[in-house]
Amino acid sequence: MAEKFLSGNAGQCLIGSANEHPVHFNTWSATFSRAMHDVTAFGDTGRRRIPGIADVTGSAGGFMTYDASDTNPGVFQDAHGSADSDAMGHAIVLTVGGDSGNCHYDFHGLVSDVAISTAMGGDATITMNFALSSGLQYAGNSGTTAMEAWDES
Repeated sequence: MAEKFLSGNAGQCLIGSANEHPVHFNTWSATFSRAMHDVTAFGDTGRRRIPGIADVTGSAGGFMTYDASDTNPGVFQDAHGSADSDAMGHAIVLTVGGDSGNCHYDFHGLVSDVAISTAMGGDATITMNFALSSGLQYAGNSGTTAMEAWDES
């Protein structure tokens, strides 16, 4: 099978499995990081490090809508939580693209803040920042907090 390039046209962002934040997202970004612990001992000639816990932070932005059922962006829901929010937070799915849209990242997170802007020119935009909220493994994914699905079919 020939290698293909991904295009943002097939991207998607879903914050909350019941779509509690029904923004028409057109951009998202995420940083996947892991803490590193310095375990260098006396006499070592170079640094020694071991990996720590994982983290995900990011943002998603787009446009707000109204005049249809349940289109409010959910700014002051419980801790920017949702109906599906529990101790683990929202189910967040960030789709990169692919032919079937099956190149995505899934994890549990919370919306930490929401920024809304409107301009005389007509844009009414919204940006939501999110962060990983569950140290538990996601969907049985062998102990990881975020699941990477990359469809190679």
